[in-house]
Amino acid sequence: MYALNGYQLIPASVSSFTFGSGQWDVTELRGRLLEDVVQRVLMVIPPNVQFGVDCVGWKWDNNRVFSVRSAYREVMGDATSEDAGRWKMIWRLPVTQ
Repeated sequence: MYALNGYQLIPASVSSFTFGSGQWDVTELRGRLLEDVVQRVLMVIPPNVQFGVDCVGWKWDNNRVFSVRSAYREVMGDATSEDAGRWKMIWRLPVTQ
């Protein structure tokens, strides 16, 4: 992660923007980031050791690994048979990958 300090990007970790209690350090955020970015960051729950190690993972797969199949299943959800027919047609199109 990089923080914007004036016009200079400086390296920073997420932990440098949080307190040990697991709350965002809003003063630190505002000191290094643009206000619109600060507002977006504040909408995210900060990492907290009580919830385990922070890691990247695809939430729509039990193994947390992205696949086209898991994305398709998530998008289709409760799709009607008419929707399924449209998707079948799209998947069969002779296009490059």
